Amino acid sequence: MSPIDRLTASYMPHVAHIMKGLTLMIALLVTALPSAAETRVISTDAGTTEILIALNQQHLLVGVDVTSSLPEGLDLPSVGYHRALPAEGLLSLKPTLVFGSEHMAPKETLTALKALDVPVIQHATATNAEQLKQNIQAVAKALNVDSSSALKEVEKQQSILQMYPYEASSSVFLLSMQGKGMRQAGKGTAGHAFLSLLGLPAQANYQGYRSISEEALLTLQPEVIVIAAQGDLSVEQVLKNMPALAHTPAAAQHRIVIVDASSLVAGISLSALQQASAVAAQLNASS
Repeated sequence: MSPIDRLTASYMPHVAHIMKGLTLMIALLVTALPSAAETRVISTDAGTTEILIALNQQHLLVGVDVTSSLPEGLDLPSVGYHRALPAEGLLSLKPTLVFGSEHMAPKETLTALKALDVPVIQHATATNAEQLKQNIQAVAKALNVDSSSALKEVEKQQSILQMYPYEASSSVFLLSMQGKGMRQAGKGTAGHAFLSLLGLPAQANYQGYRSISEEALLTLQPEVIVIAAQGDLSVEQVLKNMPALAHTPAAAQHRIVIVDASSLVAGISLSALQQASAVAAQLNASS
């Protein structure tokens, strides 16, 4: 064996050891980082989560905020409340794209995502069907998918609302506080936007939600009362808990309706639009 051969032979075990270490390091890096072709989406907005499902892109989701509703069988990690998102929690899911509304917070979390080049797409909370369409198109564009089916669903609900126009001189939207009274929706709320979808005039002239007593509601004499509640709540239970409401035009004409509050946590969502159509049909059936 030549001197060169003996030198080469003496280094071979070391080379093999180094190559083994490099192979392990590369494997760990591949495991830790998503591939270029892999899309990992976090939705921090209930309305956006609904849009992703309507676009048949729920398989891309790796995490959602606590207000998002998921279809049966889809169980995903929660990233917390959209106004108090922890950067560590989001980054631990290795997202390649994060969706949210203009209410995403805190700023420190957004800064952390930006520093690591994680794209964050924020949109305005929809207050009407046209804004909802814009949000659908924005999400579809970001994912490079077709939005036509979801847009057709919005247009279908708009057509139903137009089929059932309803006129009333007064209406209120109430948020049930689960046994702790009611809060009336004022301007700038999802409840106010919901009444607008129905073409109903809201009686509240203030911003946000305010607690209201049944005596105050009786004074308003609303022709329509829409109540958003979580869980099972019937009109009979409402009248039992607030008997004064039985003396309103809304009760006399069977125009107290219950809607699912979860559909309105992110403004006018697809499910909120569907509920508005159902309420419109119900109001016309009672007239």
